[in-house]
Amino acid sequence: MIEIICDEDNFFSFQRRNVLSKLNARQLKVYNQINKYLEEYLKFYDIRPKKVISLYKNFLKSYSSDCKKFIETNCYPVQLIDEINTLDRIEYDVTLIISCLLSFHRFTIIDEITNHKYISESSLFIGIGPGLEIFLLKDRFEKFEAYDTEISNFIKNKFNKNIYEKKFSYKKKLYKNIFAIEIIEHLEKPYELLSELFNSLDKDGIITLTTAKNIPQFDHLYNFENENDFLQNIEKIGLKVVYKKIIDHQSLVKELNANNVFYRLKKI
Repeated sequence: MIEIICDEDNFFSFQRRNVLSKLNARQLKVYNQINKYLEEYLKFYDIRPKKVISLYKNFLKSYSSDCKKFIETNCYPVQLIDEINTLDRIEYDVTLIISCLLSFHRFTIIDEITNHKYISESSLFIGIGPGLEIFLLKDRFEKFEAYDTEISNFIKNKFNKNIYEKKFSYKKKLYKNIFAIEIIEHLEKPYELLSELFNSLDKDGIITLTTAKNIPQFDHLYNFENENDFLQNIEKIGLKVVYKKIIDHQSLVKELNANNVFYRLKKI
C-alpha cells in the first residue's frame, strides 16, 4: 500500500526511501507489518491514496505552524487557544499509522516495542490510538485488555473483544505487561495515570511507555522537558527505569530539540 501512495507523491517517496535506508532485515519485517496494517485500515473505510496524502500533508502543515509558535511563545497550542482542536478519529488513525512508515522517529518507537521478549501472560494497553501496537504484539500474550476513550469501528471489528471504549482505572487486577505508548503527554496530570498503572502492575511486570519533549502537537497537554522531574516523580510512585532510549526527532525546525524517550519501568 505505501508503494502505491508514494507513487502519487514525490515527498512521500523521498520520506519512505529515507526511512528504508536505515533499516536492517529484522526492522524491514516490522515495516512491512505496519504497511499491511495500513492497507487493512484503508480498505475497511475505502480510503484512497490521494486522501491519505492530503490528510498527512495537512497534519504536517498544521504541526509546522504550531512548532513555530512554540519557539516564539514556549506554549503548546492548547495553552494559546485554551481548547483542544479535534480531529476525526479515522483521519487521525490514518495519519498516525502512515507516520510510522514515513518518519524514522515514529518507526523507531514501534521498533522498540516489538524488539523485546515479553512475559507471555496478561497485558494491558492504554490509549491504543490506531491499534498498531496491539496488532504487532497480541499474539505474544495469552490475553490482553485495551482501553481508549475513542476507538474506531475498524479496531472494534478486528480485535472484537477485550477492547474497552472508556477511561482506564485500577480495579485490583494485575498485569505482567503494561503499554502506555504516546499517551501520557496527552494528559494534564500524567502521574495520576502512572500511579494507576503502578497499582495494576504485577511485582515482576514491566511498564513500557514513552514521554514527549518539545512536541507541540495540537492535542499534547504535558511537556516532559525535564527528565530529572520525570525520574523523581516515578520514584515517588514506586517505579524505576530498567531501559531507556532517547529518540530524537529529525525536524527542519532544529530549535525545537524535540524527542521521545522510550522507557521500560519496574517496581522498585
